[in-house]
Amino acid sequence: MREIKPMEVRKQEILEGAIKVFQAKGYYRTSISDIAASLNISQGLCYRYFKSKEEIFEMAVDVYAQSIADPMISAMNRPETRLPELIKSFPDFANMEQENTGFYDLFHGQESDSFHDSLSLKICGKLYSHVKRLLEEQCKAGMLQLRDPETTASFLVYGQLGILLDKGLSMDEKNKRIMHFLETILSETISH
Repeated sequence: MREIKPMEVRKQEILEGAIKVFQAKGYYRTSISDIAASLNISQGLCYRYFKSKEEIFEMAVDVYAQSIADPMISAMNRPETRLPELIKSFPDFANMEQENTGFYDLFHGQESDSFHDSLSLKICGKLYSHVKRLLEEQCKAGMLQLRDPETTASFLVYGQLGILLDKGLSMDEKNKRIMHFLETILSETISH
């Protein structure tokens, strides 16, 4: 007799199983039947929770992006901390990504450039509203002087993509350049 599991438990199992199959076979060579077989369930059960392989993969991107964004969001939830100290306290991307090796391998393996670019945009989307809120709060508290916190937040979050997606730079060099830029540009806005 088939085991009946709560909907969210089953959905999570399918997602985790799919990630392993994507990692082993590659996204393009993976089918829903491969995912179902790896979990010893029917294809129909996969389709009950996900419309397609693409939807499963999109959810995997979202889950991974959230896991990378969460430490930075957590740091931003300390509005009493001045912005320069906050920036220095952010974990770097290399360490955050490598902590979750299943996802890391999936987004950094062969045929993964477009997946990684999509992941980067998704992370930015998750961070933007938090950065905007932080800048607005620090302006109201007199800790920053910005004419347009919304545009500044957009530039600070999405403006990093050019460096982050540059394949000619090591992750360490990317982190150094981003931190230097943030410190330089924001030093002009800090109220003393």
